[in-house]
Amino acid sequence: MGGAQGTAKVNWRQLAGREVIIWPDNDVAGKEAAKSILQELNKANGFSGLASVVDTKSLALPEKWDLADKIPEHITLETIKEAINNS
Repeated sequence: MGGAQGTAKVNWRQLAGREVIIWPDNDVAGKEAAKSILQELNKANGFSGLASVVDTKSLALPEKWDLADKIPEHITLETIKEAINNS
């Protein structure tokens, strides 16, 4: 995809009509990329509201944490479900 700066280069229309939940890396670049991805998905979906972003700040995650990292001890499956449902 080209990293956080490459979001405009992706053909997001492939996800048109699908519900998409974006889970950004917990750093400035990740959050900026998530905003950009959300804008691109909204364009592809005709601004139908099918795309959303998880608020990682509400989870008190370590700086630079992402989904490939070990889940912090204070995060449970229920916490993850809540974060997704609240996105």
